[in-house]
Amino acid sequence: MGIGLGIIISTLIMIYMQGTLYSDYEVEKRAREMGMKYPDEILALEKNNEGGNQ
Repeated sequence: MGIGLGIIISTLIMIYMQGTLYSDYEVEKRAREMGMKYPDEILALEKNNEGGNQ
């Protein structure tokens, strides 16, 4: 009975949430607010294994 009830509740939640689709812009905006960065926006400093400044 527990699994059946869980499936029913999950299905109802999925049907309810189906109407709240977000655009790509909205998803990216929210992700940036939470700290998302693209790899090309990050400056990586290369570490030289031989020592010294180059």
